[in-house]
Amino acid sequence: MAVLNALVGNIDMVGGLCFTTSLPLAPVEPVPPVPVGVPRVDLSGTDEYPFAANIQHRILPSIAEGKPYPVDTVILYHASPAYATPEPGKQVEVLKDTSRVPFLVAIDPFMGESTAYADLVLPEATYLERHDLISFPLNLSFVPYIFLRRPVIPPLYEAREVKDILRELAQRIGGGVEEYFRDTVVEYHKKELAGIPGGPTWEELVENGLWVAPGPRKTRRYEEKGFATPSGKIEIYSQRLAERGLPPYPTYQPVPGHTADERRDYPFYLITYKLPIHNQSRTANIPPLMQIQGENYLEIHPDTAGRLGIADRDLVVVDSRVGKIEIRARITRRIRPDVVAISHHFGHTHYGRTAKGRGVNPNHVIQCLDDRIGGMVAFNDTLVKIQRVSEGRGTKV
Repeated sequence: MAVLNALVGNIDMVGGLCFTTSLPLAPVEPVPPVPVGVPRVDLSGTDEYPFAANIQHRILPSIAEGKPYPVDTVILYHASPAYATPEPGKQVEVLKDTSRVPFLVAIDPFMGESTAYADLVLPEATYLERHDLISFPLNLSFVPYIFLRRPVIPPLYEAREVKDILRELAQRIGGGVEEYFRDTVVEYHKKELAGIPGGPTWEELVENGLWVAPGPRKTRRYEEKGFATPSGKIEIYSQRLAERGLPPYPTYQPVPGHTADERRDYPFYLITYKLPIHNQSRTANIPPLMQIQGENYLEIHPDTAGRLGIADRDLVVVDSRVGKIEIRARITRRIRPDVVAISHHFGHTHYGRTAKGRGVNPNHVIQCLDDRIGGMVAFNDTLVKIQRVSEGRGTKV
């Protein structure tokens, strides 16, 4: 109880977890109607994923099975299933299968692993070449705000802002669709600002870049309005989970497949993580960042490395039930003896000359498992075994 009291005492307080909300940007254009004869796919509340959140790794396999209906065109935007999902080879099989994906369009600033299979590539402007109005909750501050991202330079070559790409696609499709995509990027953002009571004008944001909502900052607002739960309180018991026949309390559930026999054959837990110097896999083609760290490593505890005869920088094979990769070892005490780790960001086969061939992509050995409630990928549930291949450039353990 003392722990709970201490937790609540830091909620919605300066220095604690603050409740802030995004500023209300105005809806600019009417929402297009649902196309006639094409059912909307709603994955939330299904028996397979009762609380679906992000199951993009299941989209291409579903298309391969013709579920919920056959498609004639797939458009990729800010998604690269051929790189970013576990067992990416299975995703590539679908992208290459013209009987399942007759026409593939990619909206992308770079020729990435998935974009390389596209029939049509629409080059997108990078964040340094586009406009964005940004207002999102920042849980370390009470202050609602909005800021404007403006192009540092015009889009290079044939690149376009994605909003312009979608607008022109709608104009070319016609048939009434163009009525829902009328405004230019700047016109669109100017109208969005009208939704903020007493908010800034476009000219003010262009001048200052940032606008902070005025007014007093009130703490512990939950004491008046409660929390956004059925009871208005912090709920440990979830009625929504109980109604679905799922454990309503946080409970430990063993990972499927982590049996004693499996642990004998594959004794190490593989985890992946993100480095602070990179943004997902999208910054691997930036030379200054790759100069800071240009490859990833298998991080392994010195006791484990010594038992396996592995020295720092030795080349090792990481082997799972679904694949193998070769990677240099980095020995560190910042990890458990039964765990090994490989960072994300690296191992591109495309994406530019700076990114290509630097490091490895751990997704090739990660099993495509997901959470039974929300469907999210279980990136840290794969078991592996490790074997030394050749001597590296470091010192012996």
